[in-house]
Amino acid sequence: MMMECNVYNPSYNFMRRSDPFHAFYKQKLNEYRSQVGDDDATDSEVDDAAEQPRTRPQFIELPDFLLFCNPPGMSLKELDTIKLTAHFVSWYGAAFWLGLAKRKIPELQFMDPDDSRFKCFSEFVGAYSKVLKPPAGLKQELRNSAAYTATIIDAFLQRLKWDPVQHYEWLQRGVKAMLDWHASVTKDLTNKDQNPQMQQSPPRIHKCSRIVLLILPPLLMLLVHV
Repeated sequence: MMMECNVYNPSYNFMRRSDPFHAFYKQKLNEYRSQVGDDDATDSEVDDAAEQPRTRPQFIELPDFLLFCNPPGMSLKELDTIKLTAHFVSWYGAAFWLGLAKRKIPELQFMDPDDSRFKCFSEFVGAYSKVLKPPAGLKQELRNSAAYTATIIDAFLQRLKWDPVQHYEWLQRGVKAMLDWHASVTKDLTNKDQNPQMQQSPPRIHKCSRIVLLILPPLLMLLVHV
C-alpha cells in the first residue's frame, strides 16, 4: 500500500479521512477504478488501510555528515556493508573485530588499516560507539569465549546476506532489532556456563593481531578496553 510506505510523509495526508483533500482523492480514485475495472479493494478497505496506526521507525541516528557519506567510486551496497559491519564492531568490541578480520572475507577488506576505505569504516565505528549502548558484560563475554565469538561472527556473515527489504525492516527497529538478533543467535549457548565440558579457554590475541592493534586509530583502540 502506498499509505503504508509513506505513513509519516505529509505529502500523502490526503489519503486520510481527516484531510480536507481526501474527498477529491476519493473522487479521482473512483474515476480511475471505473476506467481500469479495478474493484478488488472497497472504499472502506482503502480508508482503513490509510488510517491503520503503525509503529514509528526507531532508526539509529548518526551525525548527519555520516548519513550521507558516500566516497567516490563506492557503491551503496558497499557503503551499507561498511555501516553494518561498523555497527556490529561497535556493539561487540575488539574480540569481534579481530575474529572477523582473521576470516579474510574479500567483501570486508575495508577492515584492513591499509585499505583506502578503512578511514570511512573507522568513522562509522566511532559514530556508532557514541550512540549504541550494548548490554553490560557483552564484550567481556566475547573476550572470554572463543566459541561465543565464533557464533556471533558466523551469524553476522549470514546477516550480511539478507536482502534489502529484510535489511531495511531490521534497521527500522533500531536497538531492539540488535537485542533480538543477539538473543536469537546465542540461544543455543545459554546453557554453556552450566556445562563445564563446554567451557573453552579465553581466546588469545595472536602476536600479529597485537601489531595490528598498535596501528589502529584511537576510536578502534577504545573497543579493546571497553
